[in-house]
Amino acid sequence: MKELSGTAMEHVVDTSDGRRLAVEEDGDPEGIPVLVHNGTPNSRLLYKHHIADAVARGIRLISYDRPGYGGSSPAPGRSVAELRRRRSRDLCGAQD
Repeated sequence: MKELSGTAMEHVVDTSDGRRLAVEEDGDPEGIPVLVHNGTPNSRLLYKHHIADAVARGIRLISYDRPGYGGSSPAPGRSVAELRRRRSRDLCGAQD
């Protein structure tokens, strides 16, 4: 796990299908976790205005690099919808 700045943390989650998923968390570290998806192709990088708003509202933002982008390994032959369902399960399991 790598601390970025302030409350930001960057880490890698080993997924249920044997890949690696690059994740960034920021906002209120004790806040309500909210999974963020910035569109397609997705990047784990969070917008500073969203982070400031999350801190003010007691929210912890969790974002990830889409498979094959940034620090996440590719998932050849899979649809975006299937990957979204799998990543949501992987990230929720990583929060336990």
